[in-house]
Amino acid sequence: MCCLLMVFGVLLVPAPTTSASQLKAEVQEERMDLSAGEAVYPVVRLEDSEGALRINNVLRAEVEAFAQRIRAVQGMTGTLRYRITCNKADTFSCILEEEWGSKGADPRRRFKAYIFKLRSGRQATYDDVWALAAAAGKKKLYDRKGLVDKLYDQTRRSGVALYPEFQGLSYPPENLYMDDKLRIHMLLQPGEVTYESAGAVDIDLDEENW
Repeated sequence: MCCLLMVFGVLLVPAPTTSASQLKAEVQEERMDLSAGEAVYPVVRLEDSEGALRINNVLRAEVEAFAQRIRAVQGMTGTLRYRITCNKADTFSCILEEEWGSKGADPRRRFKAYIFKLRSGRQATYDDVWALAAAAGKKKLYDRKGLVDKLYDQTRRSGVALYPEFQGLSYPPENLYMDDKLRIHMLLQPGEVTYESAGAVDIDLDEENW
């Protein structure tokens, strides 16, 4: 079944060609020396310079916060990398992947996911997803129980073991990204719902639409 998902009021699945559906960002790569590591992150360029500035300010703020955490602890090393998950249909989505640790210790990892509307630079929140689910009469698929049901189903199929004492998810979810098929995903941090060694847990929120 075709996905009817919309974000920011723009249809993000096969539709008549419009300027919005064709809009994508030019992306350049920037580097920040952390003395004991390096941060590599994306910088977007758009015809709308104000929209680009909003996006870049959000990403740069996270990079600078990470750099401060690394520099504040003697002997700490860290790296930050990024992954672009969607850059089309008026949407720019990416994940910042942070890793840090001291010598001789296993590194820690943290992931920050983002969805932006290119025409304005506005960042999507779960309120946007919820409004669309409500309009489509699918609130039960996206409320707290619906997300937990997705988590149980998708981790079971992928062979990921949740904590035995797992009770539920924090709600609403914050770490959202959009993939190249225009599906919205929820990223759960290493150690949040399963053992940290298993890494991040990725849940496809729009699976029922396909």
